[in-house]
Amino acid sequence: MWFDKLTNGRGKKLEEFLISKQLFVINEKSEMKTFQSSRGSSNIDLTISNNILLKEVQEWKISEEETCSDHRMIQFCIRQQNALQTRNNFQGIKYITRGGNLNKFEALLSHEIAKRMCESSWEKDTKDLDQYISSRIADTDDMEDIVNKFSEALKEACNKSFKIGREFMKTRKHKTVPWWTEDLTIARKRVNAFRKKYQRTKNNGNLRDQRQTEYQAEKAQYQAKIKKAKLHSWKQYCNKTSPTNPWNIVYKSAAGKLNNSQIISTLQKTNGLNTENLRETLQCTLEQLIPKDEVTEETDHHKKIRTFTEEPMETEDNMEFTTEEIRQAIKSIDHKKAPGEDGITSKIIMWTFERFPQIMISLYNGCLSKGCFPKRWKRARIIPLIKPGKENSNDASKYRPISLLNVGGKMLEKLLINSIMHYLYSNNLLNPNQYGFSPQKSTTDAAMAVKDFIDEALTKGQIVALVSLDVKGAFDAAWWSRILKALKDFHCPRNLYNLTKNYFSGRSAYISTNSMRIDTTVNKGCPQGSCCGPGYWNIQYNSLLNLNFAKWTRAIAFADDLLLAVKATTVAEVENFTNMEIIKITKWSKENKLHFNDQKSKLY
Repeated sequence: MWFDKLTNGRGKKLEEFLISKQLFVINEKSEMKTFQSSRGSSNIDLTISNNILLKEVQEWKISEEETCSDHRMIQFCIRQQNALQTRNNFQGIKYITRGGNLNKFEALLSHEIAKRMCESSWEKDTKDLDQYISSRIADTDDMEDIVNKFSEALKEACNKSFKIGREFMKTRKHKTVPWWTEDLTIARKRVNAFRKKYQRTKNNGNLRDQRQTEYQAEKAQYQAKIKKAKLHSWKQYCNKTSPTNPWNIVYKSAAGKLNNSQIISTLQKTNGLNTENLRETLQCTLEQLIPKDEVTEETDHHKKIRTFTEEPMETEDNMEFTTEEIRQAIKSIDHKKAPGEDGITSKIIMWTFERFPQIMISLYNGCLSKGCFPKRWKRARIIPLIKPGKENSNDASKYRPISLLNVGGKMLEKLLINSIMHYLYSNNLLNPNQYGFSPQKSTTDAAMAVKDFIDEALTKGQIVALVSLDVKGAFDAAWWSRILKALKDFHCPRNLYNLTKNYFSGRSAYISTNSMRIDTTVNKGCPQGSCCGPGYWNIQYNSLLNLNFAKWTRAIAFADDLLLAVKATTVAEVENFTNMEIIKITKWSKENKLHFNDQKSKLY
């Protein structure tokens, strides 16, 4: 199978394994061997493939390049399907605004807005256009159409004004290792020349031995030069740290904080089988990262909550978003962060706001008054990030999802959640025992609250039990209907509630590579990377902190992490009290369609 002369017991076992797994050996017949030493040569290095990749592998050969090893380098090409066709871009774009012509952008944006949003051509200045379109937005009921037209105008102006950075266009040139030098290139060529002389001398034994000695001596010098170059490069790398900036690349490397590029690899599906191609792998990843809200498994309690949230709100409307609120919302979004699907950054949004403030004010207030969160702002691109310590796992749960959302939608999210949280805090509606995503609170405050509880109990000679509970999936498992019910219980202003309700409908997400995209609907969870997520999570989790806990119990939360502290006079009592409180929490989790992670939950 691999063109060797001898087959021993290990070789037969390998043959049986390959046949049973329907694998193929790609090695081709060659005068050179994959392994060669002073004791002999053989083909012990194999290239193995499945039937899918077999037809894509071409030009398999054994390289003559010097490797400083008895094993030779194997080279082959993997054919790119549809190589002559235009490559699809499913990775999205990002506009490069550095060095961009703002005057050109403003002129083009004015032209595109007038073309799409005016009934006739516009010949007046930008200020008049801003006021005219603003008044038209105020008179329309179809905010979905208005947002689409404005977004397309903005996108077209960006296309004509700025350079476009596409992820798939970042083709890396051949990059050698950092320690490689021109001297090593010359030394490698000399070693290759000496090796070829030695290998081609076959009829003269004395001359062959002499050339073999010369080749080995030259090879030893080459290896010594490589070792010296590596050491010198390492010293230079370590000396990059300066007294003024100790947190540079050396620190990040030592602390394991460097962002390594992720390679999509085979995953194990729920049925125990492995994914066989890229599409299956992406589908498996998406199913894990975007859990579904199964309506068929709901109890009467869940159905009542759904029905309750569909009833109209009778509260007063909240005030409209102000100019300063919109300006601060734009400033709060870091323009260096990855944009959403449309590639538009917060810097571009700020430029647009400075030139067309009335249009944007009317646009966002129109969404608020009509209770419309546009669909294009509810579509997320999922970036799967590998969790620390799970790099070698083949389970899809090794990923955590980051959602990239369009900046225009993130602005509306921020305006919405800021208004909701202002209403809740102004009326003291949130439990003070939530220390995560809360203003002027931190982990230190949470730790001090636990310390005070324990100190008080120990002073009285009591025993304290601590139970830490972690919600499985947390943000991804947030139940929309429960969040809406909480807002109704809080008598949330009508327009904020209606916009939230629309925000929790018609959502979608996709995961992509350069050549493939898989889409799915979303009916559960708060996107990690959204502006609303933390606030909505605290709103749902608030009902847990408000449970009727006994006087000997205190529940302290930091985001989705809950610490249950229970005190009693005896061990038996503290065990009994703790179990009683856990029963309450278990009932709450079922009613809210959440599950706690058994592996991360602990008793102290």
